[in-house]
Amino acid sequence: MNQDYADWLKELKAGDDVAYSSGTPGLWTVTPITRITGDQIHTQHWTFYTDTGKCTNCCRPGRPRLLIPPTDEIRRDYKRRMLIDQLQRTKFNTLTDEALQQIVSVVNTPGNQA
Repeated sequence: MNQDYADWLKELKAGDDVAYSSGTPGLWTVTPITRITGDQIHTQHWTFYTDTGKCTNCCRPGRPRLLIPPTDEIRRDYKRRMLIDQLQRTKFNTLTDEALQQIVSVVNTPGNQA
């Protein structure tokens, strides 16, 4: 293990953001640490070892879930995925006609397409 990575793990504290693989290569989840107890780092959904950064309760031989420092790119990608997810869960049929028109207007504005 890289010494810089080991030092980063040792310096983590509750409230610090960490990233881990979401199971699909290239997709990361960014989440705060909820607490650190003894040799374990706890997030909302997973627990990781403080000495290796590997998930304690993951069943993915060959590709263990691993904590990493969240880069700006990882944060941007994660935020974008969360926005898209929120839009996909929107019940558009409950919105007013005016709200729907505003959404369509934003979507159709030149320069808003990636």
